Amino acid sequence: MPTAIIDWKNFTTFCLAACLALLSAGCTMDLEGRSNQYSKYDKEKDEYHFLWATANIRASRNPIDSGARKLTAEQHRQVGLGHLENLWKGRQNIVMMPGPFGPIAFIRRENRLLETVSLFLVEEKSNKFTTNFDLTPIRVQPGEMLLGANGTLSYTHHCVFPGKTIDQAFALALHEINPEVSKTSQARLDARKKEEQKRIAWKDLRTELWNGISQGQRFGLASKVLERFPEALSDESLELLVAQGKKQGITLARDEMKFTVVMQLSPGDAKEFCDAMEAALRGELPPGNGDPAGAMKKLEAKAIEAFRASKAATDASGKVTITVELISIFALLEDDGGPWGFMRESNISPKQLTEAKDDAAEVERRKIPVNRQLKLEKIVEDFRGAGKK
Repeated sequence: MPTAIIDWKNFTTFCLAACLALLSAGCTMDLEGRSNQYSKYDKEKDEYHFLWATANIRASRNPIDSGARKLTAEQHRQVGLGHLENLWKGRQNIVMMPGPFGPIAFIRRENRLLETVSLFLVEEKSNKFTTNFDLTPIRVQPGEMLLGANGTLSYTHHCVFPGKTIDQAFALALHEINPEVSKTSQARLDARKKEEQKRIAWKDLRTELWNGISQGQRFGLASKVLERFPEALSDESLELLVAQGKKQGITLARDEMKFTVVMQLSPGDAKEFCDAMEAALRGELPPGNGDPAGAMKKLEAKAIEAFRASKAATDASGKVTITVELISIFALLEDDGGPWGFMRESNISPKQLTEAKDDAAEVERRKIPVNRQLKLEKIVEDFRGAGKK
């Protein structure tokens, strides 16, 4: 049976494809800062460590007049500062996981209940998720509010995930994913038989997606391919997905920092999918100077190389292997600019620097303790140097 294997170094890159859409949409954030994230695996203890570090923290001053949300510049600043204060008060229960352009965060409400939270945006509505396993083994180690050399605020947040908890999360996800894939694939097959839907050709899908993307939205191409590629799947692939879903045949596995998803598609569809993703990644470079340290160019090259290797690995028997290593943009920036490539304190305009200093003073007036001695660099260096496996 033809098998497609999608192998991620950072599985949450695909889980968080929505982050790309958020970035490309130019959403106005309530809090701003320069962030980086670091991950490592402790083989001896079978634990995953994640550190989020952010510098130059400040509240947004952009006036908003959109729908029901209408704020002056100062009102927007107060909303951002209030959000920062609320995050600080609840930091002991904020669980963060690595994502492509920043962490995905949850509030651990109970031992088996998580609620989504945005770190930079006050959301009108959150989502709650109930698990069938205990969340208390996840260790949250919140840091302190720090004052940088330039007088702005910094913060770090460290979370530790036992391997067993990751396995339990995979099992729960698969329990939900498999029947949903089977259900939606069967519904698509039924709609095609009734001529309520037609299969779109791969080339037409690509043309439609590319024509609908403006220059400022190019980050979203790959996520759109992932969202819409089922429309181009053959009936053979859909039938394979129906069968897999019923038998819990779509699987997840981990090997240290390597995460693997296994599913079955027809060989032709798997190759078309590779082509579409390769083309999408070629189109995702931001225009102008929107590629600090050339990181996106490196990311694009790595991903394209992986998809090309996947196509080359297809053999005559029809077994298709898709191996993708999508590395966080922050890791690439770190390679080029040292651990502070994207976070350096100088990476802020004079106007933003003045605003960030004002916000640091306001945070202290709100009785949030600020450590003037501990340095962000030291925390990151200790994390990166300790426990490496």
